[in-house]
Amino acid sequence: MAKIGKRVARSTRALIDELEPSVRRAWNKSVSDLAQNVNFSALRRAIEAEDMEAVYEALNLDGSFDALEKALMRSFEAGGKMTTKIISQEAAKASRG
Repeated sequence: MAKIGKRVARSTRALIDELEPSVRRAWNKSVSDLAQNVNFSALRRAIEAEDMEAVYEALNLDGSFDALEKALMRSFEAGGKMTTKIISQEAAKASRG
């Protein structure tokens, strides 16, 4: 059982090392998109008016986090595939042994 834990830990670390740069780039793109899309004068007026709906509209969040969402979805998918592979390999070993 300890071998499985070490194997999972190594595989997980390798996957994180592989995916982290793309998630970081996606996060940076999302923050940049968000900053570029904000209507700051409308945001100021909405905050002063305490109009939360107008605040949301001024932030113009639609699409700002698309890149990050896609990168995270790829990460979850890769983690699921890795887990499935390890479980399948361990099940095959157990059935032989």
